[in-house]
Amino acid sequence: MVLQTIYVNNDMVAYRNRTSSGIVPLLLIPYYVIH
Repeated sequence: MVLQTIYVNNDMVAYRNRTSSGIVPLLLIPYYVIH
């Protein structure tokens, strides 16, 4: 059970990292263009 929880947490962190790394640059590009 503990190992399964660790795997689930790793999947969530990996998914969150992929999502943030995909969305954040898209939000920063217009910010840098405007400023």
